[in-house]
Amino acid sequence: MVSAYAARLRLTLATVPAERGGELEAAIEALGLVALKGKVVTGDALHCNRRTVAAINAGGGDWCLALKANQDSLLSDARACFGKVKGDHHGIAAGGQ
Repeated sequence: MVSAYAARLRLTLATVPAERGGELEAAIEALGLVALKGKVVTGDALHCNRRTVAAINAGGGDWCLALKANQDSLLSDARACFGKVKGDHHGIAAGGQ
């Protein structure tokens, strides 16, 4: 099962069964069931992909997704982007449109 959960409300907004290990497909379906405009969607590294981001962007939401080192080209791109950040930024954060 994949659930869309409103953390501040402590409320499950939608639940979709992940048939035969299809967690990614179920998550994308769940995103289509809830209003995302003005909301931040978080997810683990499984959801750090173009299809998930496209679904969140289409709903008007923002995103913050985990990125693991096993996605070499994506990690390299992220490091390049954050290497350009000026100022006193010490941590790495990602997300948004």
